[in-house]
Amino acid sequence: MDILSHLYDSNIPRLHDAYETDKMLAIVLDNIPGNNLLDNLLYRRTYTEHDVSLIIRNLVDTLKHLHSRNIAHLDIKPD
Repeated sequence: MDILSHLYDSNIPRLHDAYETDKMLAIVLDNIPGNNLLDNLLYRRTYTEHDVSLIIRNLVDTLKHLHSRNIAHLDIKPD
């Protein structure tokens, strides 16, 4: 949780709080408005090269930010 609370990037939801019991962990993150990538991929069947390049660029920029802080994301998925 400490790592997530110190990340500042427009593509990463901000951690506000975390609650832990003996059975679960709940985290409070910023709400990111709009659909996630998976919803968009399922709804929209075709993409231009420009559209895809913007999606990939955002992903790469976010990963570069994480890697610059010595953080590896091991569960990247479109949802």
